[in-house]
Amino acid sequence: MKYFRRSVALVILVFCAACTNPLSSHRSVTLPITDLVVPESASASVPFTVRLTVLSGGCKSFERLVATRRAGELSLEARGRDSSGPNVSCTDDIRKDPQTYEAAPPFSNPFTVSAVQPDGSSVTRTVRVQ
Repeated sequence: MKYFRRSVALVILVFCAACTNPLSSHRSVTLPITDLVVPESASASVPFTVRLTVLSGGCKSFERLVATRRAGELSLEARGRDSSGPNVSCTDDIRKDPQTYEAAPPFSNPFTVSAVQPDGSSVTRTVRVQ
């Protein structure tokens, strides 16, 4: 029984190790958001749509938007993968991936929407809340 438990533990360990490759050159990155569009005004209790454009291409691909909500503020970050590295050929294509995010109420006036950039800076838009 003792060897059976060790064998099962070893099999589970091997499967878990296969889930992520520590030698992989893929790394998670923040992608540029080149356009951020919010409504000029919104109701305090009605959702509104944020439209943005994420820049990708070459060895960088878009994966998801990460939203962080604080009082009076919504911060959006475009996360992706960068597979560049030694012996890797990347294409020269540049893609503009349109994305939307549905901002849920409640909102306070003014409400700020920020797009986090790869260098840590932010592009900010303000929505007047009525």
